[in-house]
Amino acid sequence: MINSYVEFTAFGVYCGEFIDFLVSSDYQVSDITSSNDIYTIKTSPKNYPAIAKLAREYRVKTRVVARSGAYFELRRYRKRVGILFGVIAFFGIIVLMSNFVWNIKISGSDKVGNWQIFEQLAQSGIRPGVHIDGFNANQAELELGLSIPELAWVSIERSGSRINVKVSERLEEESEEIPLDTPCDVIANRSGQLIKAEVYRGQLLFEVTSGINKGDVIVSGKVKDAAGRRSRVHADAKLFIEAIEVADFYQPYMTLHRAKNGRSKNNKSVVFLGRRFGGELEVPRDADHVDYFETLKVPDFFGFPLPFQVLNQNYVFYDRVEVTDSATIAREKLDRQIELYEVNFLSDAEILEKEVEYFPGDDGIGVLVKYVFHIDAAEKRELVN
Repeated sequence: MINSYVEFTAFGVYCGEFIDFLVSSDYQVSDITSSNDIYTIKTSPKNYPAIAKLAREYRVKTRVVARSGAYFELRRYRKRVGILFGVIAFFGIIVLMSNFVWNIKISGSDKVGNWQIFEQLAQSGIRPGVHIDGFNANQAELELGLSIPELAWVSIERSGSRINVKVSERLEEESEEIPLDTPCDVIANRSGQLIKAEVYRGQLLFEVTSGINKGDVIVSGKVKDAAGRRSRVHADAKLFIEAIEVADFYQPYMTLHRAKNGRSKNNKSVVFLGRRFGGELEVPRDADHVDYFETLKVPDFFGFPLPFQVLNQNYVFYDRVEVTDSATIAREKLDRQIELYEVNFLSDAEILEKEVEYFPGDDGIGVLVKYVFHIDAAEKRELVN
């Protein structure tokens, strides 16, 4: 090894012949000095064992007096080489694993389930364990947006071994407004008696106090001017009607409820390169008896993500329990059904009369509710011809 040598002494009856043989042979000795018939010689650590063996054949005694160089410095730490190589291997694995995807983070999804996005990403080649050059992010964005219509915008970015998927969902449109430059009629969306009409554009076809049916054209978009010329316009109006509506509800005394029975099962397994290692819970996922939850996390070591994931599965078991309500409680539940109905279907109405009649039975209680109310029943419909 460079700049490494062994310095040794040699003495004996045949030491001269021994030195002459070393010099004439390829033993690479140097700095030979002599004092009182004792020779001092330098050679490489590699050659010294062979020289010592040769000296015994010449009946010459040798003794090492000095060792110097990197060869001997490294030998001092030879028992620690495993630790050194372990550290080097660890950081080598970290660098190697950083070229693969180990974590996928989704943000911005509310109504669209993350599992839908994960499935589509997998079809586009983005999954834990795939090489960072093993997929096309732009193509995956396009495929994700086309496969899930509820998504209005998609962005896929890579940060180390993590893929950040940002999405934005489409806003729900309560109703599709007909453009003002599109001819249309105003029809009735309920049946009843027309009590007031505020016509802003178009031709009113029914007189006030007339009875109208759901779907009737009340204000036409086909109009005629004073000269008798016909044209098509975007009709606009408010149609206030008085309507009668009857709703019926039923509440049984005996109902089935899900109650936790205290039983649960947990299982952890490791996911590496898309393969799962560890046990799996074989439990039927019956929605009436079991709730299933799972989390998939990437562990880290001092901030460095490790090249595997930990899957945690959790099952919570339920029993079906029969609960029998009293007539009073059943009636309270019926009243809540009525309240929900009014919120969902009559929130825009002015309720004039409300008649409620209960019908108790052996297995439950029913109710019949009659409403008399005023409401704007106008709805626009595009002219076809």
